[in-house]
Order: sequence, then structure tokens, then C-alpha cells
Amino acid sequence: MGLGLLLVVWLPAASAKDMIFTDVSASDSHATAIEYVKKEGIMSGYADGLFRPGRALSRAEFTKIVILAAGDESVLKKCTSTTFKEFSDVPDNAWYARFVCAGVKEKFVEGNPDGTFLPAQKVNVAEASAVLARAFTIHMPAAKKNEQWYVPVIQAMGKRHLFPPSVETPQSTLTRSEVAEMIWRLRVQVRSQSSSDPETMLAANCDYFTEDTIPGVDMEEVRRVWLSWINSSRMEEDLEPYMYDKQLNRTAFIWSKQAEEKGSISHKREGQTLYYDYPLITQWFEKLGLSFENRNKVTFSENIGWGMYRCNKTDCTKNFLTALRPTFDSYMSEKDKQSRPHYNSIMNKEFTAIGMGVAVDAVEGTFYVTTHYDTAITSNPPPVCP
Repeated sequence: MGLGLLLVVWLPAASAKDMIFTDVSASDSHATAIEYVKKEGIMSGYADGLFRPGRALSRAEFTKIVILAAGDESVLKKCTSTTFKEFSDVPDNAWYARFVCAGVKEKFVEGNPDGTFLPAQKVNVAEASAVLARAFTIHMPAAKKNEQWYVPVIQAMGKRHLFPPSVETPQSTLTRSEVAEMIWRLRVQVRSQSSSDPETMLAANCDYFTEDTIPGVDMEEVRRVWLSWINSSRMEEDLEPYMYDKQLNRTAFIWSKQAEEKGSISHKREGQTLYYDYPLITQWFEKLGLSFENRNKVTFSENIGWGMYRCNKTDCTKNFLTALRPTFDSYMSEKDKQSRPHYNSIMNKEFTAIGMGVAVDAVEGTFYVTTHYDTAITSNPPPVCP
């Protein structure tokens, strides 16, 4: 399955002493910012020692971070469960209630016309930028007639070089590492780092992508664990860790979804007779807007798998990971075999990014998983937005 061509470049991996969190090394692109917010008590890791840099932030989580970064501690202390009744969907006993209260009193955050705050909703770049601009007193002119409300916000923040290059559009969701980067740039007044151009962001057309919801399964956690299995194996061989790419998450899910609809998974695209027809798979990627850099005759690879899965619990994430683990183990079992395409893809020194997508057939009790690997994307596809 998924054969990646052979490799030649060696790159050293980060050692344990270089780790800021167990999933953030000193060589990571957002390492300085993450270390800063950690030391300042603005953002912390989870009980398991992870930072989860790629996890999207909810409105409640983001509000807490902003209050800790720019809020008045005396205001926060005045916000008790009996003093704040602003929003119908913010319970008195919610962990985030006092932070939302402080955000309203400080005039950093706003609710919706229907009286809700939507604390669990993922915060996007436009919303977060408006909150940060108010919190750090960045001047924002009013939007012009027939102009989206967020245009002057993005322009004002962009002029301050506050958007890391991974931030592509106003509609994109923000990850924990991106928020850490923006907070660090604001508080330390960083102006020299690479930044996304605001006009390019505003002109970008999103490729809106929504993957299937698997009941009770946290796909962000599934992706985090899948990546940790792969990167732990790579570190044992002194290889640089992979990072997720949204474009590859999209293509991986598309292929898994097609497999779920057919009831079987393979590498065969339309018209393909060979088990792994590299030119036809290349054309498939190109139809989805992706072309890849050729590094020593290596561009991309595809690993696939399937297994049995059922769960009727409220929280099924652990159950799904248990069902998924044998697929990964089967890839790694190829290490000492003559034919080891899956293992070679995981250990390829030329690849830098991966995407992982899953589709579940609840009726049949089966899942289909695809992992895409690449060197670098050379085409210019529309940004992937939720």
C-alpha cells in the first residue's frame, strides 16, 4: 500500500531537553511565543504535559487567554457567579463564566443579538482580531459602506505584523499556537517576524471543508494521538517530526469518505489498473488543487487502512483510538520486511507534512482511514476553512 520513494537527507530531531512541552520542541516555529505565554501564566499545558499546539480554541478558552494577557485582575476578582447574568448560555458555575464576565466589563468581548455567547464555538481570525484589538487598544476605523465589518480590523492587525504566516483568512479558525504567537507579538511588540499580508488574507477565497462528525469522537484528539504515534517512531530514528497540513487533512478525508461510500478502500482512482498508479494519483491530487515539490524523486505518499468500530457511549474517543491502533501497528510491523511501503512513508526523510482523514460506516461498523504525506505544496490552492 501507499508507497513513498526512497530518501537521502538526514535531519536531527529535537532531544527531550529541548522540549517546551512534550509536544512542542525549541525548534518549532511558534516555540518562542509558546514558551513566553507559558512563563507569563497566560497559557498552560494539559494535565498530560501536552500543549496541543494545533487544537482550535473555543470562544470561552480564547476569552480566558485574553483576560490573562490584557485584563485587569481587579475586574476579574469582582466577577463571581452571582454578579454576571449577561448571556443565557453561560451557566453561573461554568469555569469560564468569570472570564466572560470580565471580558464584557472590560468591553473586550461581545455576545450575539439573541442573548447568547456560544462559548463552545470555535473562534475565527476575524472575531479574535476584534477582541485583541480592543484588549490592546489598537485603533480600528469603522468599516466603509458595503464593506465587511472585519476588513478594517484585519488591516489594523496586519499592519502590526500580528498574523503568523499560518493564518490565511478571516474565516480560518485559530489554533493554540497561533493565538500564543499573536499574544506574544502584541505584548512584546514584535515587528520583525514573518507575517501574513492582510490584503492577501482579505482577498483569499476559502475552500470550505467539513468532515463527517463521528458521534462521541473528538477528531482533534484522534489526529493528535495519530501524529504522536508517528512522530514518536520518527524520533527513535532521529528524524524530524511531521506537522499536519490542512490541505492534506482535506484530501485524506475525501479519500476515506469515498471508501466509506463504496464499502472498501484501495489506492485505485478512476481508470486505474495498477495497485498504486503514481501518475493517476498525481492527477487526482491536481484536480483537488495540489501539486508537490519533487525532492530527490519524492513528492507524496498515501497510506490507507480500515477496521471494525462501534461505540454507543457519550465519549467514544478512546474506543476509536483503540480500534485505530492496530492499523498503525500493522504499518510499523513492516520494518524488517522486504516490502514495507507504509513504514517507508512514515519514516521518509523527504516528507515534512501529513494529513489524516477518517470516515465511519455506522451501519456496517467499519472505519476507513487515509494518511497523506508530502514534501511541500507548490501550487496555490484556496485556504481550507471550516
